[in-house]
Amino acid sequence: MPWTCALPSWALPWEEEREAVRAAVMATAGFTLLETSYGKARSVKGLSNFITAAAAEAGIEGRTPHGLRKFRLTAIAEAGGPAHAIMAWGGHASLSEAEA
Repeated sequence: MPWTCALPSWALPWEEEREAVRAAVMATAGFTLLETSYGKARSVKGLSNFITAAAAEAGIEGRTPHGLRKFRLTAIAEAGGPAHAIMAWGGHASLSEAEA
């Protein structure tokens, strides 16, 4: 979801978190997490390492990027978010994947 879009009602409790993530991304990684501070694309392993280090710095220890992604998808579902939101966050290719 673009930083400038309003959050849907089911995600409003995460507004403060979204702003903190936005500030961290803009301060450390440029426009997206997918590019380095040099404007180059991150490798898959490089992005995983970046997320793991950021989580550790935030006090979230022992969590993999996959585990953090799964946690967010579960939170969306529990908050009443639609399957399409789960697809968007999770990178699912089909609706049936997101509904499983």
